[in-house]
Amino acid sequence: MLSLLKNKYVGLMAAFLFSLSAEANGLVKTKTLLQKVFDEAHSLVGIVVALAALIIGFRVLFRGETLRDCWGVIIGASLIASAAEIGKWLA
Repeated sequence: MLSLLKNKYVGLMAAFLFSLSAEANGLVKTKTLLQKVFDEAHSLVGIVVALAALIIGFRVLFRGETLRDCWGVIIGASLIASAAEIGKWLA
């Protein structure tokens, strides 16, 4: 009885070990893909902030709007810029 129980546990352990190594191989590929995506998103942050500054400058200088009227652009640029950083922290 004990040898039968021991063999079941050995077989179960072997199955778990092989499945864990298979999952780890998939996770490495996923991690490298996510790293590339986060790097690209991080490189777009400067462009987004520059475009937001241009839009806000145009609205304030030529349309005569206040900064209070431009909060949508400011918050949108902040969210896009922070999303890339938060993604890097979580990865």
